[in-house]
Amino acid sequence: MPNGHVAITDPGNQKVIQVDQSTGRVAWQYGHTGVPGTLPGYVATTNDAVPLAGGGVMITEAGHAAWNLPPTVLEVDRQGLVVWKVSLPQFCYASDAMPVGGGRYVVTNWVRPGSINVFNRRGKITWSYGPRSGPGVLNHPSSAERLPNGNYLVSDDYNDRVVVIDPHTNRIVWQYGVTGVPGTGPGHLMGPTDAKAAGELLPPYVRAVGNLVVTPAGGRNI
Repeated sequence: MPNGHVAITDPGNQKVIQVDQSTGRVAWQYGHTGVPGTLPGYVATTNDAVPLAGGGVMITEAGHAAWNLPPTVLEVDRQGLVVWKVSLPQFCYASDAMPVGGGRYVVTNWVRPGSINVFNRRGKITWSYGPRSGPGVLNHPSSAERLPNGNYLVSDDYNDRVVVIDPHTNRIVWQYGVTGVPGTGPGHLMGPTDAKAAGELLPPYVRAVGNLVVTPAGGRNI
């Protein structure tokens, strides 16, 4: 983060924290350690947290049907107040929500067949990609990012590939990795959990692929 903090999602402890690298101490926390909940100040089934411009944080809660917890996305400010919150009960498992501009956000439905969905703060889906059959089917897509040209970069986790989807045609226009064939050699991926446009912060466990950066499952080198 620009302030030198590291944002950490800690689902096992039901919290999101930011750690000051200079001191190693927690500088900010949302959630009560070890206590899940749906009231303000609590989180449950946390999947991801994205720092926002202005100091806020967008939190994705995956959801848990057996606990009657729908997938949820919320924004929290620096004071720990909820700016907005929306449930997405039509999804099985929400993953890695992030802003795409214009008051809209993208989130993946981590299931097979999976989907990529753009929604607003009211929970209205304004665009979705999720074919039920054919080579375009997504298998547990774990993240999606809107590229500068408007296309979406998607980590298709269980299909062992990263794809780019054109929202105007709803077609895959680029792919890296062989569908359903994990590998560590050139042209292959193994359960990619995240992909970002190159130029972002590169942790030691990721590798640039052309103009993209891919994180393999479990942080294993590829």
